[in-house]
Amino acid sequence: MFALPQVASIFSALLIFPLSVALADNEKPRVFEKAGNIFIERRVETQKLTNNGKDPVVSPDGKRVAFNRKIVDKECSRDKNLCLEELWLLDLETRAEKRLLELRVDSQDLKIVIREFKNKIFSIDSQTLYFETWLGVAPGETEKGFSRAVHAVNVNGESERFITFGGNPRIVKSAKKNPYGPHISLPGHLVVEKHKEFFPEGIYYDTYWLVSPKGKARVDAGINMGYLTDVFGIELTERVSSASKVLA
Repeated sequence: MFALPQVASIFSALLIFPLSVALADNEKPRVFEKAGNIFIERRVETQKLTNNGKDPVVSPDGKRVAFNRKIVDKECSRDKNLCLEELWLLDLETRAEKRLLELRVDSQDLKIVIREFKNKIFSIDSQTLYFETWLGVAPGETEKGFSRAVHAVNVNGESERFITFGGNPRIVKSAKKNPYGPHISLPGHLVVEKHKEFFPEGIYYDTYWLVSPKGKARVDAGINMGYLTDVFGIELTERVSSASKVLA
């Protein structure tokens, strides 16, 4: 409903390189940000992918890169600084770009508000992109102390949706134990951090939650991530930052 697909000209935004190099051996590439541009590194070669991009994340199948793009001379009605970024997707085979989402700040509904595209991570099948956004409020300003939310959008630019309140989404890659039985598959679920409680003194803490891809809460694991690894044997997919550091 809110997605804004837009295929950009690959000649206006990219420097084109031989596809045989970019797709060698179907290996997962390393992408990184440098001086406001995004680069790809395979073996000993480094190639420039965009003329404007930041915070790149590679899909598990190595076929796409999601990134944020600064939009010059674009303003919001209420906060000029917030509409300077959009969420984009780059196809590494065709080098075509697609705009997935713009920010949305002019809403009182916290499930609709998108003020940033942070902590991006792909689903294990590479077809969905999850991200975190700040809601523009402090933890104590909402009824349940929420100040962040997780959204998702399909890689074709469709079906953008609110998933759950919370942040720092990570994806379950595998689970050795499943108390829910065969009708519920834990791989593909999310682990998010939610505000557990807020105190007037300004103190709050986060707990880890196991959440379905549609946002259904399964388990409150408390403040210790070890509960999920010990009880369910959960292994999470890796999220790599633009500095190529694996984030826990």
